[in-house]
Amino acid sequence: MGSWNDGFRRTAVIARHLDSSNSTSDKSVSPSSCLQITSPDQIESAQFDTALMRNLLDGHDLEVRDWVFRLMEESELFRFRKLDGRDYVFPDYQAPMEQQREITLQRILYLVSKGVSDGWLSWKGKEGEMRNLAIFDCLGLYDHSLGVKFGVHYFLWYYSNPLES
Repeated sequence: MGSWNDGFRRTAVIARHLDSSNSTSDKSVSPSSCLQITSPDQIESAQFDTALMRNLLDGHDLEVRDWVFRLMEESELFRFRKLDGRDYVFPDYQAPMEQQREITLQRILYLVSKGVSDGWLSWKGKEGEMRNLAIFDCLGLYDHSLGVKFGVHYFLWYYSNPLES
């Protein structure tokens, strides 16, 4: 464990690193380009491939993910809102616990009625597993509680049901 002086010394090195106007001879740590911050508004021709980023982050079953998110956007159960020209879907964490439980149940019933759970057991192999995980991922991204409730029912009960063996 370092002493108080070690912490002070490290803080001084970091301060010098961040201060590009510092002209001391100790340049053991020099300013880095990663510390330069530019507002996106100041970049004239930003080239960012959102499809490539999405493939990197989501990786698989993009059509299924789009379908699940579209289902959530189409229902008032998921509190779809437009704010400042952007689309948002978000849960209401300020509601009392019983109300949150009831709306989570309503959301699950809605998703099941739209076919989100259809074929959950009949999809075989890696493709079926990955599709199930993509659906589960979308639900958990929206609301952790919804993902947990859906996951408990479908992952724990369906996959551990001895009648399915």
